[in-house]
Amino acid sequence: MAFLRRPKPVEVFHRDRWRIGALLGWRHDADGTCWLRVSALVDGYRRTAWVGIDTVRLPVPPPRVSDDTRLLRHGDRPPRPMPPPPRPRPGSDRPGLGTQLEPAGR
Repeated sequence: MAFLRRPKPVEVFHRDRWRIGALLGWRHDADGTCWLRVSALVDGYRRTAWVGIDTVRLPVPPPRVSDDTRLLRHGDRPPRPMPPPPRPRPGSDRPGLGTQLEPAGR
């Protein structure tokens, strides 16, 4: 049997859900089976048990924040969106943007 000095964060599959827990240690049986000692919060109570290795996984990391957004602190205002580019004026000299079409045959 081996116990960790500090528990490691894991997720434990219990009652058809992954629950936040901690890996406390492990043991190997004579037949080579590995058991993990975990602690998890189930229905508001802290539960500790020996579980099979297939019911434990590393925690799923939170989604990454994209480069154009940032986490807001209390009191921060969200950044204003960029205004749209100005619309071309009718009769501008840029072809295809606001130019008047002439009827065919002139």
